[in-house]
Amino acid sequence: MKLLQHIEIPGTPSTVTAQQKGVKAVNGHVEHYTKDNVAKAKRELMAQLMKYKPSEPYTGPLCVRVIWRFSRDSWQNKAQKRSFRITKPDLDNLIKGCADVMTSLHFWEDDNCISIYQLSKIWNKDGGLLIDIYELTPEDYDIVEGHFKEVGG
Repeated sequence: MKLLQHIEIPGTPSTVTAQQKGVKAVNGHVEHYTKDNVAKAKRELMAQLMKYKPSEPYTGPLCVRVIWRFSRDSWQNKAQKRSFRITKPDLDNLIKGCADVMTSLHFWEDDNCISIYQLSKIWNKDGGLLIDIYELTPEDYDIVEGHFKEVGG
């Protein structure tokens, strides 16, 4: 993998996800809409990512590694400062909003060119959002394929 870009956004990431849609009845039909807090969270992420926008969109295949680092105001013990977050929001919901924003900013033409996502959410005293974008090569395919053969048997 060749690193194309490293992005580091300080602060505690938003826990609002794109899946938090509203539902309303309009003329006897059910309609889904984007809630104000979801739209606001996307605008904030867009503003934070704007300065990292590449001059040309990346083309695939890509690997995108994202680490959501959530900080806490208080800690019961030192071990909690470095632990995995196993509470909401879910990773699959977090990445959807992030990928949508990055697609709209033309980090890539379409997020279908992303072949590998590596996602993590952790507790960390500093907080922040880390994003690495990698270009994948044929050798990376062999590594991925070989890993599953080793694990599977």
